[in-house]
Amino acid sequence: MNFTFLGTGSAFTNENYQSNAVIEVNGKKLLIDAGGDIRRSLKAAGVNLWDLDGIYVTHLHSDHWGGAEFLAYGSFFNPMFVVNGQRRRLKLYAHPSVREGLWNSMNDSTVLPNKSATLNDYFDVQEFDADSFQWEGVQFDMVKTVHCLDDSDPMPCFGLTWVTESGKRVWFSADAVLDRDQQLFTTADVIFHDCETGFETGVHAHYNELLTLPAAVRAKITNYHYNDGPKADCKSAGFAGWAVQGEKIAL
Repeated sequence: MNFTFLGTGSAFTNENYQSNAVIEVNGKKLLIDAGGDIRRSLKAAGVNLWDLDGIYVTHLHSDHWGGAEFLAYGSFFNPMFVVNGQRRRLKLYAHPSVREGLWNSMNDSTVLPNKSATLNDYFDVQEFDADSFQWEGVQFDMVKTVHCLDDSDPMPCFGLTWVTESGKRVWFSADAVLDRDQQLFTTADVIFHDCETGFETGVHAHYNELLTLPAAVRAKITNYHYNDGPKADCKSAGFAGWAVQGEKIAL
């Protein structure tokens, strides 16, 4: 199993692309999120849109789903998606509470001639009611995180945790404030954690907050979703390191 960050930056990055990633299993690729710069970050990593088998969407912010129109049109009209005379659709996975809003966020910009389009015209929407799903023999469990409030209601954001063939538990936090009581800080072996740098917004875990975690926890954390500009030497502070755009990590 390989894990590649297509981008490692914050929503407004100009340097490192937005923090989307690809998981590769059995020669197939699952995209995690599709921010507005996804077409450029895929190209920079040498990944074609038609190389993807599916996509998992953590939540509906633009840096995670703003590339929906590109995915939809780029697959619907692309002859590379025609297999044995049939048009292949990207499998689409999302927590039921996120899935409800996917089409509302894109239906005004993705229209088809002489047809009332739906999300299923563009994607093979995987319908499930549980908090987990299977892809290529791997069970992915969705981890709800606190990210931000929408008119005092928490906006759902769902990271992922899974176990590799070698038995390692991996946790990809997605966008989250720091939750010190999250058991995965203890039970996960590999952690990719949301990490603001620079100014603090209150809707992401900040580097200064992550510094206060126990040394044994910091040693498992690779920080991503950071701001442009200089960053601290996080390895000397006990972290596994900063995520690097385009770096393929064997898990």
